[in-house]
Amino acid sequence: MEVGDESFDRDEGFDLAGHWREQAGSFLRTMLRAEVTVRLSPAGLRQLRHLVDAPFVYDEVLAAAGEPDGQGWVVARLPVESVEVAYHQLLGLGPEVEAVDPPELRTRFADAADRLRDLYR
Repeated sequence: MEVGDESFDRDEGFDLAGHWREQAGSFLRTMLRAEVTVRLSPAGLRQLRHLVDAPFVYDEVLAAAGEPDGQGWVVARLPVESVEVAYHQLLGLGPEVEAVDPPELRTRFADAADRLRDLYR
């Protein structure tokens, strides 16, 4: 291949798609600078796949999640961009998620629940 006045031979074993996936994943990991702990119902765990920033996040959460309790809920640590982003992402799970840590996330969920209860009374 020639580019301008320079040329190079591409290594036949080079996997461009694989390289791109690796680089994109590496970039996404640099964005995930915080971590939250949540309890997820079985339905919440399934729905989480559609809310996380990258597919590898869901796979890692699933692999590291604790054993289900008597009601089928699991505790999981979730890497996130920030607590603010986590709040907006996880709020869509409604009663299928419980914010455990950090306390500020738990407080935001409790406030949202109070506002929803007042709205629908």
